[in-house]
Amino acid sequence: MRLSVGKRCCVCCFTVFALSGAIHAGQPGTPVYGRKNPSNYRLLEGVHMGSGTLLFQSLIDCNSGIFESNFLWAHRCRISPKSGIGLNMKRFMEGIYWAFNIPAEFTINGYTSLLPAGSSALCDMGSYQGIFNPSETDTLEFLHIAVSYKKFPGSDLGVVDLQDDLAETRLESPPLFHWTRLDRTLLKPAYTVHGGSGTVYMRRLWDNEYFRTNWYAVDHVVLIPGSSIGLHRLTNAEALYYIISGGGQFTVNGHTWEIMPDDAVPATMGDEHGVYNNTGKDLELFIMYISMKKGEPPEAEDLGDDLAEQ
Repeated sequence: MRLSVGKRCCVCCFTVFALSGAIHAGQPGTPVYGRKNPSNYRLLEGVHMGSGTLLFQSLIDCNSGIFESNFLWAHRCRISPKSGIGLNMKRFMEGIYWAFNIPAEFTINGYTSLLPAGSSALCDMGSYQGIFNPSETDTLEFLHIAVSYKKFPGSDLGVVDLQDDLAETRLESPPLFHWTRLDRTLLKPAYTVHGGSGTVYMRRLWDNEYFRTNWYAVDHVVLIPGSSIGLHRLTNAEALYYIISGGGQFTVNGHTWEIMPDDAVPATMGDEHGVYNNTGKDLELFIMYISMKKGEPPEAEDLGDDLAEQ
């Protein structure tokens, strides 16, 4: 079953980077974000009894101490040719796998399908999951984002390895699990988002109905040059912005800095935040929302700043 959600848009081992300055709300101290850094990658072999090797970096996670929600982590990986993450189950969390640059074999609950570049698949609590890079030559650029059932359950996520490296599986077509793909042709225009400037193009990739945790949604967003998501704060949820391509300026609690691909920027409870595309190219990103209460739509207070003068 292919998921193609186009409903309402809610635009309402660790490495952490900090900025300095005055804080007006939200995160105490300096705001933090994760940035991909090849020098921080760790080489791992046989992950969940999978084949081959991968390079791993945790961009941002609950150990940073800034999250009030059940956000768990954003892990960035480079999976070598003929390598993967073996079949495993995590009983107390759910996650989304992303394959950015090349096709990859996703396995969910006994079904395996080759999904195109730019695809993601949902692994809800108790699902059996794994991924394999079938390419003989190309490295898979891969991301795993996750939310836990309870607030930071420590190391006990109910992990069970099922001793299958997924190197030899029967492919199903069409896929028999929930998946979707980054597709700009499906984006819809939105105007003055949270009091921002210009036109922002959006699509809901994953909606609340697909999640069993407090995870609420994931939106695919493109900001054309000169457009912005205006300054706002979430009052009952937290968010993570992940930069897919392009650049711009992100503002959190009075701090503004340049963002780049593979940055993971959290907006925690009370953070005044927004993003402005001050470049000559599109800024593409996705936003994940985690509600404080299961099923409660994120609500936002707009703060009357389009961020164009930051």
